[in-house]
Amino acid sequence: MNRHQILEEIFRIYRYRISLAKSYDKLIETEAMNSYFYSITGKQSSEKSYTKIIKLIERKNLLINFKVKLENILKSIPDILKLIIYNKHIKLMKNEEIIEQLGLSVRTYFRRLEKAEEFILKSFNI
Repeated sequence: MNRHQILEEIFRIYRYRISLAKSYDKLIETEAMNSYFYSITGKQSSEKSYTKIIKLIERKNLLINFKVKLENILKSIPDILKLIIYNKHIKLMKNEEIIEQLGLSVRTYFRRLEKAEEFILKSFNI
């Protein structure tokens, strides 16, 4: 994956974090209900179900930790860079719209965007 693809993936996960978390919750609930059913019918061991539930909880925790880390990174950069990143990668605005909204020159916008993106990648050790 190149730099641009990695950034797109970071922000795609961030944009869909709420629906992803809800999906994990639903999977955990379903597996818990199945575990109860399986324990009554003897079709599957409880240990196998518990292992699945633990793995799902661990994945949800990774998602939560990712969200917290990205938000902490965004808190640590200057407001103008944060605004550029937010508009570009979270609100999915076009470059021209952001440039006009912020009243920046094209060159300044792209320099600041690159600076913010580099900071994010470095913060994730990428």
